[in-house]
Amino acid sequence: MDRAEVANGLRRGRIVDSGWLAPAARQDLEAALGDRVWVVLAERGSDLRALRPVWNDLSLDPERDLLVLYNGERWEARGWGLDDAAIAEALDRAEPALATDPAAGIRAAMDELDAARGGVPWGWVGGAGGVFALGLGWIVWRREKVARERRTAALTDAKGSAELAYANLILDADRLGPDSFDLQQRASRLRRELDSVARDTADPNVRAGRMRQVEDEITALQSTVLQRQKEKGP
Repeated sequence: MDRAEVANGLRRGRIVDSGWLAPAARQDLEAALGDRVWVVLAERGSDLRALRPVWNDLSLDPERDLLVLYNGERWEARGWGLDDAAIAEALDRAEPALATDPAAGIRAAMDELDAARGGVPWGWVGGAGGVFALGLGWIVWRREKVARERRTAALTDAKGSAELAYANLILDADRLGPDSFDLQQRASRLRRELDSVARDTADPNVRAGRMRQVEDEITALQSTVLQRQKEKGP
């Protein structure tokens, strides 16, 4: 989906969709948008910056018109006379609905943005050279910063939980004495896996998932330890 294709699609209708919406959901959303709102639902992870010039392609009015861009990972908006902070706050408030489905998220964003109308006008593009305004950069930076912080928090929680499970495993295994040698070897392998994930530079979400998998293995191994303790008796 390139810029020219999107612009042509928006000249024919209010929504350009890369496959996010079922036909009925699209009809409902089009009916809810009104005459001065355009929405682009791009492919997941696509670069929204390449689609921002669509605003100029359509000669939209910053006071009256609204353009929303979404790629499955983040969204941006411009228009309705709103400044960057007002738009960022409105999209943040609407984000829980976006987690349900894109149509619900867009409708919630319309409500929040409509309630926020009256801010200082701003633009994605400034001057004849088409330089992006700092306002948009702030919005993109802020939303990406929030997303990074959430991913980092999820990783921190997963790491803490896995390490606590490992500590409990070692304490229980030590009580078995010599009978726990093979179990301690398996525990050492899991410890190395935890350390390897901690040193990795992959996406925090991926690392958090690996941490949880290792924790599941630790939990299963601890069940074996407890079973041996029960069999051994006091």
